[in-house]
Amino acid sequence: MERGVGYVSLSRVPLRGEPKVTGAVVALLPRDSELKLEAADGSFTRVLAKGGRAGWLEAGTFESAAEKEARERRTKAVADFA
Repeated sequence: MERGVGYVSLSRVPLRGEPKVTGAVVALLPRDSELKLEAADGSFTRVLAKGGRAGWLEAGTFESAAEKEARERRTKAVADFA
């Protein structure tokens, strides 16, 4: 896990109070919510969302800023090709 900025990559993602799938949901984050990626614990990453909400996201529910930029470039290239 790389510390830095990330973004929610799915429609609605549960922000959990603990780094486990049974952890209480403290908020539902919409796609493209900006996050500060802080620390990893197994398949979960501790994040700080806008508005000061802190919690844990499961791997695969968010992407780093670099991953988002690369995905957007690929999408644009495909659209421009068509």
